[in-house]
Amino acid sequence: MTMFSNVRYETLKLFLDQIALAVFGIVTAVASSQSPAFRIIFGVIGIGLYYYILYATMWEIGAKDRIRVDAGREEKQPQKPLLMGLVANIPNFVVGLVGLLKLINNGTAATVGSVAISISKLLQGYYLGICNQLGLGEVPYTYLVTAMIGVFMVVIGYSVGYKGVPFLIFKNKKQS
Repeated sequence: MTMFSNVRYETLKLFLDQIALAVFGIVTAVASSQSPAFRIIFGVIGIGLYYYILYATMWEIGAKDRIRVDAGREEKQPQKPLLMGLVANIPNFVVGLVGLLKLINNGTAATVGSVAISISKLLQGYYLGICNQLGLGEVPYTYLVTAMIGVFMVVIGYSVGYKGVPFLIFKNKKQS
């Protein structure tokens, strides 16, 4: 439990970053609705920006944790990034699981599933342009898969930061 008391802010920040980029994704999807090419371009930009922010945030947390572990102020917690990613994506998973009700041919369950998919589109708006263009916007499991990709990016960013790999792979060479 002490791990979550130390990372509440960072986990909340991951979710708030998602909401901010969802708004960006929705705005760009609506603005580019008349042009499939622009919808895909802005969709790729929105998704790339979301993954970059996830990676950057978790890289910083991983790098700081490594310093604390090396100094002996904190125990190594290899499960930390996975748990942070899962907690930050709880709303996505819950709404995505409810969205699976759309697969049931019962009228009420299908309606509840459709509403959940609409909520998923709002929560994960950065995928809106791409998913709609590719015909995946109404597919029930799409938003569960995208939430899992987000968790994966959290784990990757943390692990790379923890291992001390430079944030930017390309370093400027000093000119002589």
